[in-house]
Amino acid sequence: MAYGQVSAADLPSRVTSAPRTLDIDIPRGDDWLSAEELASLTLSILRERVRALLPLIAERARSVELNRRPDPEVWAALRKTGIFYMFVQKKFGGLEMDPEALIDVVAPIAEACASTCWCATFVIEHNLGFAHGFPLETQKKVFKTSPYMIAPGVQTPPGKAVPVEGGYRVSGHWKYGSGVMNCDWVLATVLIERPGNPPESAEALVRSQDVTVLDTWRMDGMAGTGSNDIVIKDLFVPDGFVSVGGLNPNAIAPAGSPPLLRIPFLSLLSFTTMLPALGAARAAVDFAKVRSASRAVPGANVRHADKETTQARIGKADAMVCSADVMLRDAARRLLEIGRGGRNDFDVRSRIRAQIVLALDLCRDAVRSLMRIAGASAHQLDCPMQRYVRDVEVISNHALYDGDNAYEQSGRALLGLPPTGIPF
Repeated sequence: MAYGQVSAADLPSRVTSAPRTLDIDIPRGDDWLSAEELASLTLSILRERVRALLPLIAERARSVELNRRPDPEVWAALRKTGIFYMFVQKKFGGLEMDPEALIDVVAPIAEACASTCWCATFVIEHNLGFAHGFPLETQKKVFKTSPYMIAPGVQTPPGKAVPVEGGYRVSGHWKYGSGVMNCDWVLATVLIERPGNPPESAEALVRSQDVTVLDTWRMDGMAGTGSNDIVIKDLFVPDGFVSVGGLNPNAIAPAGSPPLLRIPFLSLLSFTTMLPALGAARAAVDFAKVRSASRAVPGANVRHADKETTQARIGKADAMVCSADVMLRDAARRLLEIGRGGRNDFDVRSRIRAQIVLALDLCRDAVRSLMRIAGASAHQLDCPMQRYVRDVEVISNHALYDGDNAYEQSGRALLGLPPTGIPF
């Protein structure tokens, strides 16, 4: 064996052995809110309920990271708040709230735990993805028994669906199943294979009890999301639960549909999944304020809060995070404008996406800057500051936030050029 080469026997067992399977905390289905409770819910009540949970969420944040999945007690408490009804249509008993409501209600969860917030935002938004992609009759069947869905949406790599009498046989192995550890459904991209025809994209909806979850999510940030691999083996899925044609990322519902449903799915997804970074950045500013007031400069009787450089960094970081908040609220309102019948073209969508990516860049750079003044002890694993940094860095590497691509597409639109083929 040549110098520098490593044999399989030399690798840690966790690399060479097959990943173990994991149990899902499948919701019992006995904690739905009553129609009367839902009718009384307002944005203010939802916000207050979530705020009341933040101490518990913060207390469990470290164990969430170590266990690499959301905390069952925290998740159960979030279900009771009513937040998972926010993007369910009113005709199915949901709240059908505007996108901006998520900034006030869901983003604060990330101030305590970005991983928990990430899972919550994804599954809230996927209720709309389901509505976009599946027949009305299928929606009625699902929402009759599940007033909202807790469903990861997995796309990569696509599985396969083989047509059979009454439905399809579905198989696949997908990565990045955010929300899978607490789900009751799974939305999976598949390619329908028909003899003599090219594969056709589709979405399959299956019960979580029919999937296998592999222990593959081992990351240095957003470690607690439990975004593990999902496996399905030759599962029969009936007609109506495989949406032929898949989900068009820029499609909108027909005229007369609720505005929320007429917002392009991919544009809304880029907005919602940015919120954990906003919450983590807010928390980092608060941490820096407290930390600098209690931390002394080594060898001098001076607080870090009394240093001009510290004051400047905190002031600038706060301005960056506040600016990101303003930009996201503007993006939410512009998305709602599309939903109300406004323009839905490449120029509009690309500029909204670029604005969202810039908001994320501001949050990431603010957290990086604050870490520079937090001191070496902020890197201790029981210190939340190092987690804010790692979480925001991982979020910023998500494909949705490829800044080079987002800014390029926006620039092309401004210059009157067509998109380069990437959905925007």
